[in-house]
Amino acid sequence: MVKKLLSIGAAAVMGACLFCGCGDGATETICELQEAYENGFLTKTDLQNIAEEFHKNSWDFSAEDRLIGDFGKNKLNAIKETEAENIRNGNVARFPKREVKSKDLTIVGYYGSFNNCVALRIAGGLAYPDVIETVIIDDVTFNFTGPFIRIWLNSFEKM
Repeated sequence: MVKKLLSIGAAAVMGACLFCGCGDGATETICELQEAYENGFLTKTDLQNIAEEFHKNSWDFSAEDRLIGDFGKNKLNAIKETEAENIRNGNVARFPKREVKSKDLTIVGYYGSFNNCVALRIAGGLAYPDVIETVIIDDVTFNFTGPFIRIWLNSFEKM
């Protein structure tokens, strides 16, 4: 009975992610930071910690090596392929829908793991304007240029 309830709960959370744009059925699930927060995958404290790490080092070109160290090369490749598919399908804010391959993507920020969510910044071979954007989520401010933080859901458990 408990297994059945857990299966139903996991399916419901996956369905919520698919509905809100947090993925499209690929092996990995990646969504916008705000979506992860609004759907209960991140807490306000998580947002504050992500913001702190992000503002310390928003462009981190050792991010891929650190991600491989924590999760392995196969997981890195799966994340990139999922994000490439998201871009091809037009499911990534601030990225135009276009043909892109996973090898064209680079993880340029890895801000830690929070409640089974991994905060990443993924660049896609585009020129980014020198415009500072501000995103505020529940009174937590993020100032950035280029791609914004994406959340890889390492499991489908809400906190």
